[in-house]
Amino acid sequence: MRLEIITPLGVQLVEDDVDEIVVRRLEPTYERGSEVAFLPGHAPELVHTGAGAVRWTRADGSAGSARISSGFAECAADAVTILTPAVER
Repeated sequence: MRLEIITPLGVQLVEDDVDEIVVRRLEPTYERGSEVAFLPGHAPELVHTGAGAVRWTRADGSAGSARISSGFAECAADAVTILTPAVER
């Protein structure tokens, strides 16, 4: 999978060969602050994300993370794109 984090300043982070991406979600139909994990082959989904950590695991087993402001995460075609006002690595 591919992970992109985009702010108003442009693309801030790109990771390829990612096996799992985890973000906090804020939709009212789920427990506030719960998390969703995107895995390869995940169905298309749009998620309202909360401020906090985005975590990912690469295909080689190593991990990465970044902190984002609230925003949106779109999962489509084995890619997750996160739109947020700010990101900190």
